Amino acid sequence: MPDSFPGSTQRATPNYGYPPGSSGRGGEQIVAIVDHIAQGTKASLDATFGNSNSQVSAHFGVMRDGTVHQYVREEDASWGAGLLEKPDETLSWLPPAGPARGQKVNQRAISIEHEGFSGEPLTPEQFQATVELHQYLVHKWSIPVDSFHIVGHNSLNSVSRQGCPGPAFPWADLFAALQGAPVRSPSERAVMNKQRVQRALDVVWGWSERMEQLSAAQAAKELKDAVVAIKEEVGL
Repeated sequence: MPDSFPGSTQRATPNYGYPPGSSGRGGEQIVAIVDHIAQGTKASLDATFGNSNSQVSAHFGVMRDGTVHQYVREEDASWGAGLLEKPDETLSWLPPAGPARGQKVNQRAISIEHEGFSGEPLTPEQFQATVELHQYLVHKWSIPVDSFHIVGHNSLNSVSRQGCPGPAFPWADLFAALQGAPVRSPSERAVMNKQRVQRALDVVWGWSERMEQLSAAQAAKELKDAVVAIKEEVGL
C-alpha cells in the first residue's frame, strides 16, 4: 500500500472501490474528511472491515492506544459514508441528489474510524494520533480546515448515524490543533467548563431574583434574554 500514513499498520479489506475492488476514485477529487466512531474495539474494527459480508470500510482506524490502522489506500474509495439520510445540504462538496450520490461522497472523502463508543472521550494517545493523521491528510490533499470539509458521519446521515462520532468527539481541540492554536489539557478544559457553568447559573439566579419585580411581559423578555445568554456561555 504505497504512500501510507507514516507508522500506520496495514490491514487488508475487500470492501472498497466502484465497482468493488477497483482502484481510483472515478475521476473525483478528495475534498473532505469524514470522522466516525467505531462502536467497538480494535479487534472488532479489523474483523468487520476484513469481512466482505459487512460491506463497510474506512481508510483509517485510530485506536485507543494511539496506533493507526490503514485499510484502504487514500487513492481509492472506501465504503464509509455512502448511506445518506437527511445530510447537511450546506456542505458544498456534496454531489447533487441522484442514484450515485452516496458513491460520489465516498469517492470525494477520506473516512477515519476511531476505536471506542459514542459518548466516550478519546484517549490522549488517540487524540494525538488523530491530530497527526488529520494534519497529514490536510497537507497532502489540500483539504480546507473548516467544519464544512472535516465533518462527522452524522453530517451525512442525521437519521441512523446521529451519534457518530458522538457528543464527546473533541471537535474544538481538533480544529485548534489543525489551525495551530494551543490545545488545552483535560484539566484546563474542566476548569473552563466549570467557569462557564457558573456564569450560566449566575444569569439564572439574576433573572429569578428580579422576576417578582417585573410584569409578565418584562419577565418573558428577560427570560428569553437569559436563555440566549446561557446558550452563549455553554456553547450551544
